[in-house]
Amino acid sequence: KDARRRFGALVLRGEDDGGIVAERCSFGDAACGVTAEARMRMRGNVTNVDATRTAERERIVVACASRASVGLFEVDISAGDEVKMVRVAGQDAAGADVLGVRVNPVGLTECAYATADGTLGVLDADGARRIDSPASEDASSWYGVGYGFHPRVLLHASASAVYSVDVRRSRRETRRLHLAPADEEIASVSSVKEHLYALATTST
Repeated sequence: KDARRRFGALVLRGEDDGGIVAERCSFGDAACGVTAEARMRMRGNVTNVDATRTAERERIVVACASRASVGLFEVDISAGDEVKMVRVAGQDAAGADVLGVRVNPVGLTECAYATADGTLGVLDADGARRIDSPASEDASSWYGVGYGFHPRVLLHASASAVYSVDVRRSRRETRRLHLAPADEEIASVSSVKEHLYALATTST
């Protein structure tokens, strides 16, 4: 009987003990609160979370990274106020800290990740695979990852440069997109949206 318009949101939260929490929240004119939640656990403290909605609209692909591992999950919000979360795949980082993770932006159940030793990888339901990248050869204190202008093209960044890495079997092309000035270091890179990507840099 309540005629007030109500809205909802899904909040993804990483916890220090390795927990991943998906919270379904509702809010209206008077109050807001968590109506349902689902939990999963990873090895190590969660440091990065990324998500995208799929074409089904009520299924969300979530990628999480801790220093020790990468996890890929699906969150289902189709059943009323319930939240269901399923682990799709996981990968240990083999001793190298995971510095960044990005979900495939077109709703594929896949994520890309970058580690401190320069590894560029892709994780999906079939497991993890390493991708060759020229950024891996840079002597860098930081590496980042994003998706490029095509869902099979990755951005792999070191502190000094950003590279486009095409993982399509018919292409396998790489090219440098950006070279940082000598007095700057790249500290963050986004995925491409409408043929644009963003960088954050620090002065040295």
